[in-house]
Amino acid sequence: MSDLSLITIPSIITGGGLKRGSVSLKYYVSGALQAELTDSNRRGELVQVSGTIPANDGKVAGIVLYNEGAIILTGAWDLNDTHTEEYVSVGTSDAPKWIYFGSSTADNLSSISTPSSSSELTKKA
Repeated sequence: MSDLSLITIPSIITGGGLKRGSVSLKYYVSGALQAELTDSNRRGELVQVSGTIPANDGKVAGIVLYNEGAIILTGAWDLNDTHTEEYVSVGTSDAPKWIYFGSSTADNLSSISTPSSSSELTKKA
């Protein structure tokens, strides 16, 4: 079994879908860009185009379902080889990974804390 992350974008924002090749995801730690995903081939594959660990560049980390306004992230490799935070549970630290994209304490259901990590999802016009 593999972990994944699902991001849904309401149709009120997408206007009924996303434009092919328009999605970009960026992962930051302490304000420094760790890695970026794009669908430059416009096939729905989110490919890592830059990262602090260059061996991961070119790997597919997920897919975009353009008509549905959904993103599925499956990239479970480390984006940083020195930084860890409590992405999943209190007391268990892990390196940043694409499957943790958007993790935060916003759900108020736990005390998981990722104060150094931030995520950016952009949709080009």
